[in-house]
Amino acid sequence: MSTSRANDEFVRRFVRSQQDLYAYILTLVPNIADAQDILQETAIALWAKADEYRLEAPFMPWATRFAWFQVRKFRMYQARRHRHVIALSDEALSVLAADRARFESETADRDQILQQCVDKLADDDRSLLGQRYDQKISIREVARRHGVEPAQLYKRLGRIRRSLLDCIHQATSEERSK
Repeated sequence: MSTSRANDEFVRRFVRSQQDLYAYILTLVPNIADAQDILQETAIALWAKADEYRLEAPFMPWATRFAWFQVRKFRMYQARRHRHVIALSDEALSVLAADRARFESETADRDQILQQCVDKLADDDRSLLGQRYDQKISIREVARRHGVEPAQLYKRLGRIRRSLLDCIHQATSEERSK
């Protein structure tokens, strides 16, 4: 692949991962302004090492290592600059990072289960959910389009949500029993 295409792909992957990378940094540095600064420093470090990234490898694990080192560097600087700041040990930072990774994994699993449950719904129910939640159309407008009263629509959406909840509970209990 040409250098230009590799650079373009690298930038695409960074942009797609930027919010997740920022969330990861926020778990390690709770101050929003500091997290934004660290994200910028991480982006600079990633770009400086972009030629070392293998496109066939997942981007986030590679990028989070850079973020972890930038957080560590920031915390050490803060500890030197402000004596009252407690510098977390590498072990403590690793525990926080591992908790974040576990949370992301569990969230991805739940999202996948939810999508599977939504896929099992009747087409009309999926369409109704799409109008209400994906397209963010008001209950009143969705009811008007379907020729029903808003109260009827609320009841139907309630039944759909209960059905999804039951499906999710069943899927997660099956997953735990494996």
